Amino acid sequence: MYLIYIDGQCVFDPRSEYLQAIEPTLELEDCSAGSLTFTLPYTNPYWSLPVKMVSSVTVLRTDDNKTVFEGRISTESTDFYKNKELYCEGALAFLNDTIQPQAHYPAGTSVESFLQSLIDNHNAKSDYQFELGEITMDDTVYRYTNYESTLEAINDKLIDRLGGHMRVRFEGGTRYIDYLAEYPGISEQVIRFGQNLLDYSTNFDMSDIATVIIPLGKEQETETEETDDGTENLPNYLTVASVNNGSIYVKNEEAVATYGWICKTVTWSDVTEAKNLLTKAKEYLEDFQYEEMVLEVKAVDLALTSSAYDSIDLLDMVRVVSTPHGLDRYFPVTKRKITLNDLSKEEYTLGSNVMYSLTDATSSLSNEISSVKDDVSISLRTELQAAIDVASALITGNSGGYVVLNDSDGDGYPDEILIMDAADKEDAKSVWRWNKAGLGYSSTGYDGKFGTAITMDGKIVADYITTGTLSASRINGGILKLGGKNNGSGIIQMYDSSGELTGYWNNSGLSAYGNITLGSSEKTRFEMRAYRWIFYYDNEKTREDYITNNSTYVIADEDYRYSWHCGSYYALQYDKQGLCIKPLYDLTTTSSANVNVTSQGFLKRYSSSSKRYKHDIKEIDNYRDVLDIPVVTFKYNEGYIPENDIRYQKDIPGFIAEDVEKAYPIAVDYQDIVDEEGNATGEKQVEDWNPRYIIPPMLALIQEHEERIAKLEEKLSRVEEQLKTAEKEK
Repeated sequence: MYLIYIDGQCVFDPRSEYLQAIEPTLELEDCSAGSLTFTLPYTNPYWSLPVKMVSSVTVLRTDDNKTVFEGRISTESTDFYKNKELYCEGALAFLNDTIQPQAHYPAGTSVESFLQSLIDNHNAKSDYQFELGEITMDDTVYRYTNYESTLEAINDKLIDRLGGHMRVRFEGGTRYIDYLAEYPGISEQVIRFGQNLLDYSTNFDMSDIATVIIPLGKEQETETEETDDGTENLPNYLTVASVNNGSIYVKNEEAVATYGWICKTVTWSDVTEAKNLLTKAKEYLEDFQYEEMVLEVKAVDLALTSSAYDSIDLLDMVRVVSTPHGLDRYFPVTKRKITLNDLSKEEYTLGSNVMYSLTDATSSLSNEISSVKDDVSISLRTELQAAIDVASALITGNSGGYVVLNDSDGDGYPDEILIMDAADKEDAKSVWRWNKAGLGYSSTGYDGKFGTAITMDGKIVADYITTGTLSASRINGGILKLGGKNNGSGIIQMYDSSGELTGYWNNSGLSAYGNITLGSSEKTRFEMRAYRWIFYYDNEKTREDYITNNSTYVIADEDYRYSWHCGSYYALQYDKQGLCIKPLYDLTTTSSANVNVTSQGFLKRYSSSSKRYKHDIKEIDNYRDVLDIPVVTFKYNEGYIPENDIRYQKDIPGFIAEDVEKAYPIAVDYQDIVDEEGNATGEKQVEDWNPRYIIPPMLALIQEHEERIAKLEEKLSRVEEQLKTAEKEK
């Protein structure tokens, strides 16, 4: 028996003449809030009690004093006779009331800690409090939250991706939320045909049921002998004949008596023993062929009639026995519909697949066929999306260290922040120290020395760098930018050890003096000017060559543009936009190999795709690894691309090469690591990902999904024909 309470007051008791409700119906479902609908008649003494979105509504099962539902009234209407029609949403819907802030949960975050954080954020804003209960999902996640409701975050970032079962449980006045990897319990009560099973429907096509099977095991390796019927070239499989009275057939006698002889072949290619094959065949006939079956049954919960029976609860595994159908297996209870004033009408959904009635299937079939390709594509992008986030965090994430507020003068007030590699400053070696005098880093402990620092007097110290003047034994960098709108014309000056100017580079061009050996050790001077070469010896001009049409020469103009010419033909140009190779730009083709610029700046031809250059050709088998590559957006660092680039400081979609290396390393290009002198060290570092090696596995994924789509369309077509036939037979 069930009772309904509103704000602690019983408003429905089937034993009472006055505490009545019209059609009180409770629906409970796996990973769903569930609902309670009932009409409170005007004659009920507590007719005025319920308040929409405020009143608490609970359903109590009296045989074990268990709260099976808690919720609130979300919809209320009054009919002509002043009866109140109430719709109540379950407690899980309370999580729709709160929003999760933008947050990052790095790779390795446990499911439990992620869910705990979501619940903590909810509890901080809501009067409907939850406690984390039983968590058996032993997994880790890498997630972001971005202003979605708490329930949306749970569904999208846990249930939809990891599966499992979520429920709200009520014990001792506390509301627990459980997240379970498996169905949590087994009911000892059996739903049995002819006893408490009143009626049922199924999503299972009985034409797929076999009453007899021919079980086949591993293909046998035997010498081929010529046979009279010419079957010597056909495979020879392990059968059960040797352990089944010489028969290759295994049958369910009761099912054969009911449905007749319906035979199919089932293969277990890994089974090598006849007795094991026979065992699997029997299990298949009684159990495994019903693996995808979903039953909607009307049954009496015998626990409500006698305490000798175990109750049947949502998510319980319950045994269903139907001898005429040859059915005897456990099904999970994934949905319950209980008519509280007539328990003989209780309905259970057993199994985890979606159940469609004939009417539902007929009306939605055309929509399913047209949308199946879109669903597969979205799934690919989602998997693909779920698989890519995890690899980015593993490569770029950082953790560890200790942050300490330190009282350096002992007056009881913290006056500096320490970030250290140990909890105690006396034990730390790597220390960032920040106080009112500045910020500094020491690799030798709390007291320094501080080779990297920003001090309150405006100086920045980093090895040999000080404010106002750059002093260094060498400079390593990608771009050296001088001059500009605010700085005027830039200039690079070069001096020798005696302090004499040996050269400079400004907006007029490049000039160099001395230290250039042309066949002798004497000082020389060489100038390169527009349209002529000039050589000096001891500051005396010795030769001046003007450019002729047969010469190879360089022109530098006032726009910092340098052009290389071969006679009268313009061949190369270098300016702030990059290097232009005029012949390559002018000569376009659709059939030649691409030119690749290496990470060191060399031009090379891409490798060919012709079969002539390849061997050991086979089908790709690791193409799904690309699903683990995160798709991100990013901005290029300042100075990496010019300000006039159309994507300068724009969000650019793409991959991170280090992520690609983690998931699909064959698609990564590397560059040599050089030392301070510019010499290769023999080691390499990730430079870029190569689309030539990303596209093939992506195409393999598309082909795989196209094959799935084709099979689904074929299956849906068969279902459509069956439905049309069924409609005609009505």
